[in-house]
Amino acid sequence: MPLDYGVVPVYMSACSRLYALLTALAQTDPARTLRYGWSEVLAIAEADVQFGLLGMSGVSGLPDVAKLVSGACREARQAEDLVGLPLQQALADEWSKPVNMPGGNLDGPMHQQEVSAEALRYLDSVASVLRKTEDDQELPGEDELAELLIQVDDLFDSVEGATAVADDIKMALLRRIAQVRFVVANARVGGPEAVHEAVELLLGSAVVRGNTLPPWAAKKVFAVVAAAFTVFSAGPTIQASLEAWPQVVQTLSPGSSATHDTDQTPEHEPAADHPESKR
Repeated sequence: MPLDYGVVPVYMSACSRLYALLTALAQTDPARTLRYGWSEVLAIAEADVQFGLLGMSGVSGLPDVAKLVSGACREARQAEDLVGLPLQQALADEWSKPVNMPGGNLDGPMHQQEVSAEALRYLDSVASVLRKTEDDQELPGEDELAELLIQVDDLFDSVEGATAVADDIKMALLRRIAQVRFVVANARVGGPEAVHEAVELLLGSAVVRGNTLPPWAAKKVFAVVAAAFTVFSAGPTIQASLEAWPQVVQTLSPGSSATHDTDQTPEHEPAADHPESKR
């Protein structure tokens, strides 16, 4: 899991999420490298911390934070339009210093690319405006995220150990499940949008392979998708998604005739090591 952000409340807005990330970055050792700081905050390997690029393991860390900076800048202009909070462009420009700096040195001391306290206060002010004027919802807390991750891990373990699932189908599902785990663990970066996208891709992958999946596997996929949407307060979004796949809902809904044998325990191979990208 990423660093505990302590008492910093994290809301859905890009400004609130970026404020939490930059605050967490400031809590790491300033004498260490910027690469080290971001690896701690994002809970990814140092080799995966890259400016504007995917990491060596295909992990999108700083590119996602860069999108968050762009969203925060848009929200700063929005706050000016909504309540007249003056746009302070010079301070907003500082938000990208440790994130997407042309020619930036990830292996240099972190303190060389720190965001000033004034720029952080301005970022928090914009987030506060959005909370008051748009009823911005708070992101799920650590306990809720941890419970969801337990479900995701259980799904991963079940699919990985299943003997009734063909290898090509198994690998496709495991990639989608690992993606869901990453976006949930890093919800402060990608926000609910990234989670919705990842779980819909997982559900879509299961739908495409529905005729070849054991009923228990389809049921577990659906349970994780439903739990993720519920935790991230998707509201009508989950209903629209479920209606897009009526056959899946019919097959996996409680009481459906297709679920009579879904409680059987899946077959497992001997426990396998988890791939590094999962954690």
